[in-house]
Amino acid sequence: MSNEESGVMKLSIIITAYNEEKYIGRCLRALSEQQTRFKYEVIVVNDGSTDNTQRVLTQYVKKFRDIFKPYCKENSGQGLSRNFGIKQSIGEYIGFVDADDWVNQNFVELMCESAQKHNSDIVVCDVHKIYVARMLEEDVTSLEGKKEVVDIANYIRNGQSNSYSCNKIYRRDIWQRYNFKKNGV
Repeated sequence: MSNEESGVMKLSIIITAYNEEKYIGRCLRALSEQQTRFKYEVIVVNDGSTDNTQRVLTQYVKKFRDIFKPYCKENSGQGLSRNFGIKQSIGEYIGFVDADDWVNQNFVELMCESAQKHNSDIVVCDVHKIYVARMLEEDVTSLEGKKEVVDIANYIRNGQSNSYSCNKIYRRDIWQRYNFKKNGV
């Protein structure tokens, strides 16, 4: 990984984890293997897990101290834990990845590159869903027609917005005006 892009933290990725020992390793591995020139950090909020989530997190933090910023707090739910993570972050953009999700190795590069190129408030990408129990995979297109610039009000008004957390990054000031509610969005 190269962080050639000036000393400015371009992206802060917030992960909240509650009893995710089975999945969080894959999530953290994907974020540690990003191929990018942009500087990024991963804020991981252990939301009071009672399993081995903290042990897995500690292993990654030891190995990748320059990327992962761990926090452990009393359980308060995903929404309040995300708000806590936002307060700890310093990135120009903020994204969210659930502990049981993972991203491609060029996620940070492509999302930050698009944000920079278009001076975007929000950047959205497609999602590849895997339903393990049903042995099914599905691609979810986030923007029909692959437009580079979209009027976000029309995008939401026309019902194109999906509720996935790991396919968007937001300009920081959006989260300085808005907060998550206790149990989510």
